[in-house]
Amino acid sequence: MIQKLLDQQRNACYVLITCGEPSEEGKMEVELTYEGDQDLATYLIESAHQYICTSSEGEFGEELGI
Repeated sequence: MIQKLLDQQRNACYVLITCGEPSEEGKMEVELTYEGDQDLATYLIESAHQYICTSSEGEFGEELGI
């Protein structure tokens, strides 16, 4: 559903990362989908990683409305 909404938008690029619940062994399935230029998708992922690493938990959640 989210991917369909993203496909309807006029985005130059998007990255969608999802994961399932962890198994009893602690493993979880992670899926990554992107649409658009591969270099731009890489930039988005690296920028998101940097943002998460430099933000405190409270600020990160508040800015995203969590």
